[in-house]
Amino acid sequence: MGWVLECYTGQRCRDTYSHTCNKGGLITIVKASITGSIIGNSLFVLGGAFFFGGIRYKELKFNPNMAMLNNSMMALVISALLIPSILTHLSVEGFTKSMSQSFSLLVSIILIVIYFAGLIFLFRTHRGLFKDTESISHRLVNWGFKKSVIYLVITTAVMIGVVEILINTVEPTLKSLGWGELFMGAVVLALIGNAAENSIALLFAWRKNMDLAFSICINSAQQIAIFVAPLAVIFGFVYGVPMDLNFHLLEVIAISLSTLILVLVTVDHKTNWLEGVQLIGLYLVFAIAFYFIK
Repeated sequence: MGWVLECYTGQRCRDTYSHTCNKGGLITIVKASITGSIIGNSLFVLGGAFFFGGIRYKELKFNPNMAMLNNSMMALVISALLIPSILTHLSVEGFTKSMSQSFSLLVSIILIVIYFAGLIFLFRTHRGLFKDTESISHRLVNWGFKKSVIYLVITTAVMIGVVEILINTVEPTLKSLGWGELFMGAVVLALIGNAAENSIALLFAWRKNMDLAFSICINSAQQIAIFVAPLAVIFGFVYGVPMDLNFHLLEVIAISLSTLILVLVTVDHKTNWLEGVQLIGLYLVFAIAFYFIK
């Protein structure tokens, strides 16, 4: 339960700046921050966990049931998330902007249904699959539910305040530094939003608890794709600033490749520091590429 609360803390931060940007009409930054959070957790944060755990221990292993479930869910969710973009980039006849927005809204509703189905699976019908991970989590951070919720509320409140200030500085920063919206959202804002996952995942990896480190990274990426992104679309319609799931071609490539690489490096349910370096390296390549998109 603890790692779910931790993931939710980071997710709530991203919810805030997604909704704030939506109201301000900064749709490109919203989409870019979604992209950056997905590839950031899948490559940069997970790679950091692999590296820091790997330099202390020769080999790190994680729960195969958890890895298989997370990988399959991630692949399914990313596939659904990117379908509107694929239709747009293929220039499908009749697939207009308004149709893209309506289709994205439908996809968002489906993804949110899958999200809640996953919660039922995780906490009700198949909870036993992850009992080892929960047991380790309880021993490492034995706060209890009440203290965990209090911690969650306090940190979320602080993060929301920081994000509100941050959002107000986005446009002046873009003008003064000459950055593109894609780079700002996918790299700068995403790294800030992933701060919670960065610290906690690295801590657990250092303690050789790759089950929790892996869960934090992958579940955070999943929640962005399956809950935060759909919620941003829905709130866009509520605020009268319709948003679709039509991402820039580079974003589509980055999300697709990061998901593929994630599955490949975790298929054997073990890892080492070199795989961490490889994941971080790929993330840096994408980050540099985003910089050139103005």
